[in-house]
Amino acid sequence: MAGRTLRCDEFKYAIICALHIEFDAVYLALDEEYEAVLGHHDQDRNSYTAGRIGTSNVVVVLVEKGNSSG
Repeated sequence: MAGRTLRCDEFKYAIICALHIEFDAVYLALDEEYEAVLGHHDQDRNSYTAGRIGTSNVVVVLVEKGNSSG
């Protein structure tokens, strides 16, 4: 399903999911999935999926269980 490649500055919205069921629901709502050059810290264990819902470019984040900022 992956299509165009986009940069970080081409995304306006992030949808943050704590549960796999939330991620699955949002993933199914994507009209298109993108390859994305997002970049992240080596210790970042979250999963990122880039795509489009309607006319909006979005990044869907699945937070790893037990992950916290800080």
